Amino acid sequence: MTTTENIAADAPEVIEGEIVETTEGPQGDSPAPEGEETSSGADEAPATEAASTEVAVVSDLTERQARTLADKIRKGLNGAADTTDKLNKQVGDAAELMAEAFEKRIWLALGEESWDDFVNKELGEVRVRLERSVRQTLVYQLNTGPAHMSTRAIAPVLGVDQKTVSNDLRQVKRELGVTVPTPVVGTDGKTYTEPSTPAVPRQRRAKPIEDRFNTAIEKADAAVGDMVALSIEEGWDDAVGAVRKTHKAALARLIDSLKGVQDRLTNQ
Repeated sequence: MTTTENIAADAPEVIEGEIVETTEGPQGDSPAPEGEETSSGADEAPATEAASTEVAVVSDLTERQARTLADKIRKGLNGAADTTDKLNKQVGDAAELMAEAFEKRIWLALGEESWDDFVNKELGEVRVRLERSVRQTLVYQLNTGPAHMSTRAIAPVLGVDQKTVSNDLRQVKRELGVTVPTPVVGTDGKTYTEPSTPAVPRQRRAKPIEDRFNTAIEKADAAVGDMVALSIEEGWDDAVGAVRKTHKAALARLIDSLKGVQDRLTNQ
């Protein structure tokens, strides 16, 4: 066969000006037997789409990054616990010092005319707005401690009005079940009896444990988030030594407590 004949044999069949591909598959494959359907792109699409949804879930962190983050969370929780312990101690110490100053009439020794004058002059810029729970603890300690400070005497120390102090004291006493009148000492040195606290009202049924646990989780998650944010904030490297020294043990204690809760969740 000549070269021209070879080219003609390999060329596609031409019908009315259109090119029609031969039915032979690659390497001379035969057409599909009669009665059997050949696979088409449309038939294969669903299988391809289903396969694409099966994506392996992976972490965005390397093992080293994950370990670093876990360590920072532990440190943050230690810091939160230690801060709480430190704050409670500071509140107690402050209450004792203020009670002593009031009981010994410190304003007279400093030439001030009244307790209010002393507080405004000496503590004016030192007073800070305390969280409600901390303030209530301080109010109760000052009122029931050795000095038996009246709500009128406590108010200027905390930078709030007397009504706020009275409400705080009433709530704490109600929660503790204290209903008897309390003898207190006024700024004039005289002893008075403050009104008795109403009896504890019938408590409403507590919310289900799962609801209260959910609330606790949300608060803990927020606290952990704050600590993690602090641990990656600029300047952390300069502060980490002091944070470690102050909060490491407390964070470890918190982690142990959480581990105990986790064990009770998984073992029951």
